[in-house]
Amino acid sequence: MLIRSREVLVLNTKVWDQHTHQVLLQMRRLHWSGWHLLLFEDRGFPHTAATSRQRAKVLGTAVRDLPWAAPELHAMDHRWR
Repeated sequence: MLIRSREVLVLNTKVWDQHTHQVLLQMRRLHWSGWHLLLFEDRGFPHTAATSRQRAKVLGTAVRDLPWAAPELHAMDHRWR
């Protein structure tokens, strides 16, 4: 797999729920239009909600779940150290 972008797309919000997550999915698709997107996400409800998974599918974004017991793979765990 080749990762060709070092860009970061940020959405600052006070609330993070499935609707906010779906907005970010849309933003990613618009920003990286024409790319094959693959997201690695934790198993939090906003990411695993049926509507979020369906939205990702409609947008042509593949989603893979991170393993349960692998905190070293979770970017946010490293961010807050």
